[in-house]
Amino acid sequence: MSRKTVPPFKAINQSVLSSSFVGAETVAPHKDRVFYTVDFSGTLVGSVIIEVWDNQSWKTLNFGLPILITAITGEHQILISLATFAKVRPSFIYTSGSGSLIVTLQASTEGS
Repeated sequence: MSRKTVPPFKAINQSVLSSSFVGAETVAPHKDRVFYTVDFSGTLVGSVIIEVWDNQSWKTLNFGLPILITAITGEHQILISLATFAKVRPSFIYTSGSGSLIVTLQASTEGS
């Protein structure tokens, strides 16, 4: 079977960010892979979390270590396999500074 791909879109697209921010949610049932690219620059300090909706409430996924934004220019990549939740969204938890944060989502699902 071939994979059907969800076109990439920017769930967070903030050129000047200096506070916490909740990104756009994506309906995710039957997706077998969700992939986020996190690009950041400036003096922004904080962390990115990925939240999932389980048909009752938003829950934060635990990756073992925080996804840190650390006042430099950089990129993180987040891959979630076998997505079994209804919706997914990124959020940014602000600590200090100011800068640019772009979180781009891609997803794919098995299809025929």
